[in-house]
Amino acid sequence: MLFAVACAEPAFALGETYAGQLVPTGGGPPIPIVVEMQESGTVLTGKVKTSDPIPGNGAIEFGRNMYGQCSFSVTLKPAGVLRLSGTCAPAAFRGEYNLRNQLGKIVARGSFSLERKTAEAAIGSGTRSTLDPTKATTCMTANARCLAACPRGDADTDADAGFLCVNRCRTRLQACKGQAGKQAAAIE
Repeated sequence: MLFAVACAEPAFALGETYAGQLVPTGGGPPIPIVVEMQESGTVLTGKVKTSDPIPGNGAIEFGRNMYGQCSFSVTLKPAGVLRLSGTCAPAAFRGEYNLRNQLGKIVARGSFSLERKTAEAAIGSGTRSTLDPTKATTCMTANARCLAACPRGDADTDADAGFLCVNRCRTRLQACKGQAGKQAAAIE
């Protein structure tokens, strides 16, 4: 039980910038989007900016990260209320979106794929020879959330489910660290 408390989500701020496109379901041009997101525990805050064909910007009003499933709403001035919901990982944020006008009617919906911008891309220069501490921290945070969500108990089925869940968390942690290491090597 103490282990579960120790692995609970840490309460520190983590800042990420994601860029990509909102792709409307019924066709139409994709909408470029940049999301600057900070995380503190399970709460997401930050800013969102979209470009033509639906330009707008605003602050994240309601945001949550529950074990790698992120969702937030933002009032894009003057476009309306944008809601994004999907899987957020250290390298990407992917899922579904909808945009409602000021009257609450859905005017656009579809999928999105946002890739995390690296610090070097944002700065424009610099190299790294080792794994970025921010990426390692992101991997460890995701692993702690994964482990905290694993079932615990003494029944045979619970033990098997718990074992499988812990193995899946370990595999995801190794993949996350490997992906972060490859990104750092590609930057050099």
